[in-house]
Amino acid sequence: MGRGHRHGARDSRLDRPPGQLVAAGRLSSRRLDAHPRCGQLGPLPGPSPGGALPRGLPSVRLAGWVDYGTGALGDMGAHLIDHAMWALDLGAPTEVWGSSNAFGRDGDERVSWPTAETVHYTFGRGGRDPVRLTWYDGGLLPPRPQALPNDVPLVRDLGANEDGPPPSWGGAIWVGDEGILMHDTYGRNPRLYPKELEAQHSDAPRQLPRVGTSHQMNWVEACKGRAEATCPFDYAAPLTETLLLGVVALQAGAPVRYDPRSMAIPNAPAAEQYLRRNYRGEWSL
Repeated sequence: MGRGHRHGARDSRLDRPPGQLVAAGRLSSRRLDAHPRCGQLGPLPGPSPGGALPRGLPSVRLAGWVDYGTGALGDMGAHLIDHAMWALDLGAPTEVWGSSNAFGRDGDERVSWPTAETVHYTFGRGGRDPVRLTWYDGGLLPPRPQALPNDVPLVRDLGANEDGPPPSWGGAIWVGDEGILMHDTYGRNPRLYPKELEAQHSDAPRQLPRVGTSHQMNWVEACKGRAEATCPFDYAAPLTETLLLGVVALQAGAPVRYDPRSMAIPNAPAAEQYLRRNYRGEWSL
């Protein structure tokens, strides 16, 4: 399905990660909206069919080029969708579909990803309450939840005493039966609304282990057998697969109902061409 982030570790240094509120039984969610505001990727072309980078191609924007990345969803999706996939145990989506503005083209060839898109995921969750997750990027924002207080902006400013990336980079909105949970990119700064819920659940116990250092070092220590990876491949690979199905649906221009066991799309076989890339030269997988 191309290239997306596969994480060996999750940054659990957050004082109160969103998943903890769910793990503590303090929140249920039936709708989730996620939206990023930036996307960057490294400068190496690797196995991409385009080979060497064209002269003048801005390497910091590689995620936007079809040969070198998978757009904003493939780049930032793991940092925004992870929390819902993990905390709500979503499993594989039952259907994915999306819409976007036009791909950039060189003649008839698609060369760059759309600059604004909306992708919808439906998760059946094995007979439990289903969840609908929607991804927005390129400045598109979700509809304002009816239960969100009027004085709470969808995109807030960074507080004077807060660190980390600005909230304008993106965030997520969880809409549940009794209230709303909002957080910034990477799960930072979770907030419950209405504020009465924040007060009621401020004592949510710490049930999730903290890494204590960095998620990079957690991965290194797990490779050495000295720690347990907070985000192992048996979780990270399905997460990556899920977010890249949104990229497949955009390319196919049709709903995708993917079978993870057979790695096939029975309802739209023509879309299966987007599940894999053709590697160049001596590269193979």
